[in-house]
Amino acid sequence: MGSVFPEQEWHDGLRYQLATMSYAAGLAHYHRLPAIREPFKTLFARLIKKMMHRDVWGYWYLTSQGSVACNPDLKELRKPWADPVVRENIMVRGWLGGRVGADEGSSSIRDICC
Repeated sequence: MGSVFPEQEWHDGLRYQLATMSYAAGLAHYHRLPAIREPFKTLFARLIKKMMHRDVWGYWYLTSQGSVACNPDLKELRKPWADPVVRENIMVRGWLGGRVGADEGSSSIRDICC
């Protein structure tokens, strides 16, 4: 039930790539091209949609069980859950919340992504 892309829990995971693209686009928009809104509005909406794609967060089902490497006191694996936003994955929740909040604050993207 994990992602089709193996080892998504490392630094080259799709979620980190999308986050870096988002930060770079946000900086370019704010510092270099503040008057040009529409291309960035579309780009941010697409990045948010991609972040919600199963290939990006599908790794979480197996990761949510825990591991002895991360928690040496773990006696048995926990019951897994598929949704990374439900609990314990503050990075995915924080990125999505921050990205949506920043985009809604700078321009209305509701008509594109929601």
